Amino acid sequence: MAPRLHLLRLPTKLRRRVRRNRMATILGLLALCVLLIIPFYVIYKPPAALIRHFQRKWPDVLWQVETQRKIVALTIDDAPSEHTTAIAKLLRENDAHATFFVIGSQVESRLDALGEIIRDGNELGNHAMHDEPSRSLTDAQLENEIRSVSRKIKSVYDYENIPAPANYFRPGSGFFSDRMRILVDKLGYRMVLGSIYPHDPQISRPRVNARHILSMLRPGAIIICHDRRSWTVPMLGEVLPEIKSRGYEIVTITDLSSPPVAIAIAMHTEIDGEAIARALHGRTLHVPSMRGIFEHWPQTVRNTHYLALVEFVNELITQMLSIPSRVAQHKSQDLALWYPHVDWATLKTLSYYTIWLFLWDDTIDTAEYDLADDLEEANRYRQETVASFNQYMRSPVSSADCAIDSVNGAVKLFGRDVASFFTEEITERFLHEVDVFITCSGLEQEHRISGKILEYDEYIDLRLGTTAVYTLTGLVEFIIGEHLPQHIMNSQARRDVWREANIAIIIVNDILSLKKELRTMCLINAVSALMKEGMDLQGSVDELLVRLVDSVARFDAAASVLDRATDQSPMLNMTVRRYCDACRTMVTATYEFSLVSARYMLPEFVAPDGSVHIPL
Repeated sequence: MAPRLHLLRLPTKLRRRVRRNRMATILGLLALCVLLIIPFYVIYKPPAALIRHFQRKWPDVLWQVETQRKIVALTIDDAPSEHTTAIAKLLRENDAHATFFVIGSQVESRLDALGEIIRDGNELGNHAMHDEPSRSLTDAQLENEIRSVSRKIKSVYDYENIPAPANYFRPGSGFFSDRMRILVDKLGYRMVLGSIYPHDPQISRPRVNARHILSMLRPGAIIICHDRRSWTVPMLGEVLPEIKSRGYEIVTITDLSSPPVAIAIAMHTEIDGEAIARALHGRTLHVPSMRGIFEHWPQTVRNTHYLALVEFVNELITQMLSIPSRVAQHKSQDLALWYPHVDWATLKTLSYYTIWLFLWDDTIDTAEYDLADDLEEANRYRQETVASFNQYMRSPVSSADCAIDSVNGAVKLFGRDVASFFTEEITERFLHEVDVFITCSGLEQEHRISGKILEYDEYIDLRLGTTAVYTLTGLVEFIIGEHLPQHIMNSQARRDVWREANIAIIIVNDILSLKKELRTMCLINAVSALMKEGMDLQGSVDELLVRLVDSVARFDAAASVLDRATDQSPMLNMTVRRYCDACRTMVTATYEFSLVSARYMLPEFVAPDGSVHIPL
C-alpha cells in the first residue's frame, strides 16, 4: 500500500499554535459573552449587596428595610386601571395589602376603584401625572405634577373619610437625579423604589415573573409590580399564596417602614434617634386643632405694636447673626403673640430676651454652628453665657464688661431695661431658672450627640428645664407690671401653675416641631419618648393630646387655689388673675406661633379647621 501524502498537513508546532489560538479565541468569546450578559443579569436580578450599596448612597430613597421579620411590601405602579378591582380582590383573598402608585391622568374615570383600595387597608402613593420618565421634567413641571396628583389622592381619602398615609413618590421609569431628590424632599415626600422588580411591563409571561419575585424574596424587600397589564392578576395569583405559605406578611410601604421601633421593643434592643428617624420619615402626622382645648383661656391676639415690632426684631436679628440663612429664618418672628397687652417699651425689652432665647438655643443645637457636635466648646460657651447673665442682671450699670458675643450681647440690653423693676427676689429667681435651663441644655446635647432616646418620664424631667419656660414665667410680673407678694410666689399653687404651663408648652411644641427636629436629627422629643415605649406615631400624638387636656385641667385647679387664697383682697385677686392669664397666654401663643412661624415649616399644611397634616 502506497504511503499517504501529507503535503497539505501543517507542521506539528504550527498545529499546536493554531489549537492554542483557537482555544484562546473561544475563551475570549466566552468571557465577552459573560461580560455582556452580567450587566443585563444584574439589572434583571440585582444582588442584595448592590441594593444595600444604593441604600447607603441614597439613604433618603427607600429601597428596602433591614429586618429579620418575615415581612415584605408590595407596590403596584400605574394605578388605577381596568385591572385594579381584580388586583384588590386578590389582595383581600390572600390577606395582603399594597401601596398603589397613582398616575394622575388615570384617576378621574376610576375614583371608585381607588376608594375600594383604601377601604381595604391599602394605600395610595404618587406616581406623577403621566406615564413618562420623571427625570425628563423640569423642577417646575415635576412639582406641578406631584402637587396635582397629591390633590387627587387627598380628595379620595377625604371622600372616604380615611386619614391619608405618609407622602410617597415613585419616579416615572424608576430613574432619579439629585435635583429630583432635593425637590421631592422639599415637598414633604419620601422617594420609594424597591429591591425586587420582575420587569413585568416588558415581560408578559406571568409564570416567569412570579418565579423571579419568589426567587428574590427576603425579609424587608419591596416588590415592584404594575397595574394596567392583563398578566399582572395571574402573576399575583401565583405569587401571593406562595409568599403567605412561606410565613411572610404582605404589607404597605407604611407598615413596612414603621416597624423598626416596634421590633426593637420586642427584641429588647436599644432604640436610638436613627431608628426613630427611619420610623418617622415619609409618614404624615395628623394633628387636630388644639383650640378647643384652650377655648376657655384668653384668646391669642397680636400686640398693637406688631408692625413696629417686626421691623425692630428684624434689625436686631441682623445685628446678632452672621449666617444669612439663619437671619432669613428668624426674621419676622411673631413675638407680638406672646405679649399682647404690654406697651412698646416693655415689648422691646421682652424681645431682647425672647430673641436671645431662640438664637442661643440654635447656636448650641443647629448644625450650621460648630458647637452643635462639640460638647466641650459648647459647655465653655454655656459658662460664658451664665457669666453674662450674672453680671448684667446683678450689675446692669457696671462699667466692666465680661466677654460676650453678638448673641449674648442681648443679655446686656435686657438686664439694663429690667433693672428698675426687678427686685432682688425676682432677679435671683430668674437667674436660678436661667442656670437650670443652660445646665439642662448641656445634658440634652449629650443625649442628642449619643443618639439616646429617653423614656417619657425621664424625658419630661429633663425637658422641664430645657424649654426655658420657667425663665419666661419668671418674667410674668414684669409683663403685667406688678409685683406679687412673696407668700404667693413661694406657694405650691404658683409652682403648679408654672409646671403645668411648662408641660402644656412641651406637648404643644414637641408635636408641632417634630418636622423641624426630624430635619435636624434632634429627636429628643415627647413623641419619640412615647414611641420608644411602644406606641406608634399617631398613637403617641393622640396620647399627648390627652395629657395636654389633663395639664390644662391641673393648671386651672392651681389657678383656682390662688384665686381662693386672694378672694378677700380684691386688688391682689385681680393681679393674681392677670398673672395666671399671662401664663395661659404663653401656652396659647406658643400654639399659634408654631402654626404660622417659618421656623416649624407648617403654614402650608394648616387646614381651615385648624388641624394640621404634617408630612415628615
